Amino acid sequence: MSGIDFQAVREAVPLAQVLGLVGWSPSWVKGQARRGWCPIHSARPHGSRIFAVDGNRWYCHQCKRGGDCIDLYAACKGLSLFRAAAELCEMTGHPTPYREGGGLFVRRPRNRKRNGRGDAGGAPPQSSPEASR
Repeated sequence: MSGIDFQAVREAVPLAQVLGLVGWSPSWVKGQARRGWCPIHSARPHGSRIFAVDGNRWYCHQCKRGGDCIDLYAACKGLSLFRAAAELCEMTGHPTPYREGGGLFVRRPRNRKRNGRGDAGGAPPQSSPEASR
């Protein structure tokens, strides 16, 4: 087990189901676009339309945040993305999908500019005394 497959969780758990879990209902609907109060910062004034949902993406115009179902659940509950994905799978009855692979990703060191000699760094190339004249 090296990590949760977040893409599989996004495909298995629709945003509409997460919105139901956090108790959100739209105050305005037009096609797939829905708007209403923001469940993250609980702005519930009458007729509030600062939180927009379009398909499987959301955006809050007051928080200036957006994302998918995992991002929303993590923000509403104050969880990490890993814990939010695991809880969503548990609450919706889906088995938690794990990625196969090498574990943590490690960033490679940057390539250095070549210095003209073919090696990758160190002192600049030596100039001959004749070249300086």
